[in-house]
Amino acid sequence: MSNLRGLNFPTNGKPVFQGDFETEHNRMEDEIMERFSDLVTGEILSGGDLTPGSSPNTVNITDVVAYDSKGRRIHVAAQNNLLVTRQNLDSFVVLRHKFQTEVSPYLDSTGYANTYRQNSFEILFKETTDSEDVILYKIRSSNGAISILNDLRSLCRIKSGNIRDSSITNSKLDTDSKVGSLSALVGRFNSSMRSSITSALNALESWIGAEEVTRQNDITRLNSLLIPLGGVREDNLDQLDPNYFKDANGQAISRTTFAALWNLVHKSVSGINPSTDRISISAHGRTEGSLVKFSFSGGGITALVKYYVRNPTTNDFQISATATGAIVDLTSNQTGDCIVDTEFGFG
Repeated sequence: MSNLRGLNFPTNGKPVFQGDFETEHNRMEDEIMERFSDLVTGEILSGGDLTPGSSPNTVNITDVVAYDSKGRRIHVAAQNNLLVTRQNLDSFVVLRHKFQTEVSPYLDSTGYANTYRQNSFEILFKETTDSEDVILYKIRSSNGAISILNDLRSLCRIKSGNIRDSSITNSKLDTDSKVGSLSALVGRFNSSMRSSITSALNALESWIGAEEVTRQNDITRLNSLLIPLGGVREDNLDQLDPNYFKDANGQAISRTTFAALWNLVHKSVSGINPSTDRISISAHGRTEGSLVKFSFSGGGITALVKYYVRNPTTNDFQISATATGAIVDLTSNQTGDCIVDTEFGFG
């Protein structure tokens, strides 16, 4: 036992005290932790993905292996629908190492048994974090809904000083992440391109330019699929210049579309009968409880106020201020526009 730093065990029956054993084991622990920290940095070895759970105020966490700042191993099996203890607040989701006590099966003559430490963990939802926390995510709880604000995992990785020159090769990389070699690039140059740096750079410019043309053509094809209906409201007032539209007939398309839309969401009031408090609108299509607005004020009606349709027939109806309230007393004949699709924000 002389390969690691620690106790030089005595000979000739000399005693070893409890403190000696503690020092011996502490230094062995230090050796192991230091070797790990010399090689890598970061805390999360694998896993630890977090998603909102299927139940309110819950999250799912995939299987995770991590090491805290003291080098203690934390292994958490996958957790589903884990309850978030800090509700309607922003929280850090952290892992915390703790020891679980196990009792030795070996007893002395008095029945006394020693205990062992076994790795265990806690999953905590905290306002702030401590140095011994292994941070996974920051989340927000709002009325049972969970939003993921930040992925704060510090993934284990080899320290940059341990990566030697030429230690990363293309064979170890994804197909789309090749480092590339100068010899392969030069191989693309023909003899005339190799005659000067200028020729080589011109060749590179040509290749890049060809790629750029391809991308621009793709964008042009995508733009050609866009429906030229922009500026509907403004164009109804003839305010838009034709240059705002991609196609020559775009302005006309916009006007036609707006006119069709306007015909769908409004009807014309042909008159009001004060004696029956009924509003005449031919084929209005409204049902009991529908919401309508009017473009005019007068005769008991206020413009742009929502009213409920009451007692409708095919060509007329009454109105009230609430769904079951008193019928509005209409006092004079009026004409104008009625907005019949208020739920879409018209009127």
